Amino acid sequence: MSDVQIPSSLTNAKIVIVFGAFRSGVRGGMLSVLWRARRFVEYGLSAQILTFDYHLDYPLIREQLVQSGRMNDQVDLVNIHEYLKSDALDSLPVIDAKPVGDDFEESEADVLRYKLIIRSRSWPIGEDKHFVEYFRDNGSIYMRATVIGDRSMWKGAQDIQLLGSDGQVRAELASTRDLWAFWLQQIAGDDEVFVIQDFQYMSQSGDEIFFDLISGSNVYNYRVAHGATLAAPITPTTHLVPGWAAADRYNAESDGLVFLTDQQLEHWSDRFGQNPNQFSIPHECMVDSFEQSNQDGERCILIASLTPLKRVGDAILAFSGVLKKRPGATLEVFGEGPSRDDLLKLIAELGVEHAVVLHGYSAGAAQACAGAALSLLTSTREAFGMTILESMSRGCPVVAYDIDYGPRTMISHGKDGYLVESGDIAELERAMLRVLEADSASRDRMRAAALEKAKTYSGPAVIQRWIDMFESSQIRRGVTAARRESL
Repeated sequence: MSDVQIPSSLTNAKIVIVFGAFRSGVRGGMLSVLWRARRFVEYGLSAQILTFDYHLDYPLIREQLVQSGRMNDQVDLVNIHEYLKSDALDSLPVIDAKPVGDDFEESEADVLRYKLIIRSRSWPIGEDKHFVEYFRDNGSIYMRATVIGDRSMWKGAQDIQLLGSDGQVRAELASTRDLWAFWLQQIAGDDEVFVIQDFQYMSQSGDEIFFDLISGSNVYNYRVAHGATLAAPITPTTHLVPGWAAADRYNAESDGLVFLTDQQLEHWSDRFGQNPNQFSIPHECMVDSFEQSNQDGERCILIASLTPLKRVGDAILAFSGVLKKRPGATLEVFGEGPSRDDLLKLIAELGVEHAVVLHGYSAGAAQACAGAALSLLTSTREAFGMTILESMSRGCPVVAYDIDYGPRTMISHGKDGYLVESGDIAELERAMLRVLEADSASRDRMRAAALEKAKTYSGPAVIQRWIDMFESSQIRRGVTAARRESL
């Protein structure tokens, strides 16, 4: 593919995406990570996704993601336990290790198909600690650790020992963070590596422990803001949300803070000052093709989880008013969640059961936007608002609350959709009617404009921004053009 310019300094670089856990039922941030990794490898770059949870089904998860087309089979999805179970540790020197686990008792074990996978012993005083031994398929131990909470080690661990297939200790580590950093360092080696942190996890002390796991002249660290960084309402003195409290560190030490919208970047720089390591890179419009669809009836679509945050009830209330003037209109809601029963009660109270359908969750819900008259977004807040692009990629205009973040960035008011003051149900109704009552020429212009807007978020356009950011990081590090050519 020649529509993305890759500098020679990046052709041999490793791109490592740090994500906590993956499952086959991918949506949201996980899906955006898979699409980005897919684009990297399509343009000839090396991309790995690293996961840190204890889960036995990664071979099946990987297979399902590839078969569904959500993951490129050239993207390495690697779990830390798979790596430690392999013979990768055998190349490290044997060390003199201290005894561990002597203070624990009450043995118990987990067995899978007659195969020992974990053996744990409890702390006799009754604290939430366990001495856990993790086993390879051949019965040898690959890790011992004093674990706080459960075997996943998310709550913390100490006195960690990593063992080769010969049973000899190859590394001793003091904490879960040290373990994760050790693994990431093994993956990076001496290669130039660009580490993208797409996952946030805080320790019990409130520290964000994935940030800057490793450092060095060959390592570049980036953090992606998949959600809010500043507490609402946004003011010059607003507080940071948990996980972003170390703003001074992120500004000073990170090679890149990546925000999904210009608006969020602006809010951050207004609060902490502008910095050359701050970037705005949106999600890609995650479709394989852009399709101009003709309007088919007066279907209105809303794709959202059924939670208070999404305010689906606002959409139903506004639609009930629309229905009085456009009795042939329908509202189809795709999503599932705890508010379902309350929404069904609201639909019944309004007497609109014949026109409003709650379909539940559907992986292919975005396809319903093809031919729809409009789609809605009524959330209290969003990290990005991917459903806006999914709708526009089918030529479907969007009526959205003007919230942080996403709608104002993607919707040109009156051209490819409408922005409505957050919570104004009466204005939401009027905006829907403006779309439904538009003459055919105006309607076709709006649908064409929506499609063109979606194309500006295509894979090549978005990936080029990532590539440009990587190259700018090299330049800021003082990597000269001559050295970049030699890398």
